[in-house]
Amino acid sequence: MEDAGTVTVIHGGGMARISFLTKEDVKARLGPAKRGAELVAACGCIDGRQTEARYGMLGSTAGVFLRTIAAYLDCLPEAERRDRAKTLEALMPGLMTLFDRQLPLKGHTDDHDHGQEWGCGYLRALHDQPYEYGIQSRSLVQMVVDFIDDRPGTYEVLQGNHDERAILVIQTEAGADAPTFLPNRAGNQVFTYHPSVEAALYDQHADGVRRELNELLGEHVTTDEYRHALTALTERHVVLIANSRLAAGKPVVTLSVRRGGDWSLDQ
Repeated sequence: MEDAGTVTVIHGGGMARISFLTKEDVKARLGPAKRGAELVAACGCIDGRQTEARYGMLGSTAGVFLRTIAAYLDCLPEAERRDRAKTLEALMPGLMTLFDRQLPLKGHTDDHDHGQEWGCGYLRALHDQPYEYGIQSRSLVQMVVDFIDDRPGTYEVLQGNHDERAILVIQTEAGADAPTFLPNRAGNQVFTYHPSVEAALYDQHADGVRRELNELLGEHVTTDEYRHALTALTERHVVLIANSRLAAGKPVVTLSVRRGGDWSLDQ
């Protein structure tokens, strides 16, 4: 529903008006599509405090990597998952190095995390609730955070407090280039999620993780069951974060991008 150029959405049975998210504002937030190394460089978290046009996904590329691990564990018998995660703790340095060569691991903290390195709410959720999120081990998350924290330029420090007013999901039509998007414009913040870009990263990198884990653990997880588990786990994580303390109750807006660059805002 739209009113005088202002996006109005229905969420949770109520109506919420997002006064700043006009068509003109969205047009100003849309950035160019990226490919190759530029696409990877533009990947970031869904965090609305970011002041550069990004591709948003839960936990940036560090989150992508952790989901590939968690999805693999989801393919194993439930009784074995925690033991297998414990085994992976010893293998993580090599796994992170291998993955990082293909898709550089990045993440963020913020300027008021009190030195705890947990300015990313998603990575904190994985660490604090490892069984609910399927990662099965806090140590696996901590090791990824330590890996990116040790390298200049891979651990961004975001400024200020969360003040996101909505969750913006950017859906891209098959064959269309996904635009980057500016989450924080003039202090007006929106969580920003690019599922098509996330899916493209899975297409390029996830199966390599599956093959490596099969070899290291002596398992036989197939491509089909792994991709099904990865899709289901990602959807579960999105729902969990959308209902978390920072995002619960926020209106959800879909920005649909079509071939040729046309776009529309949908309820």
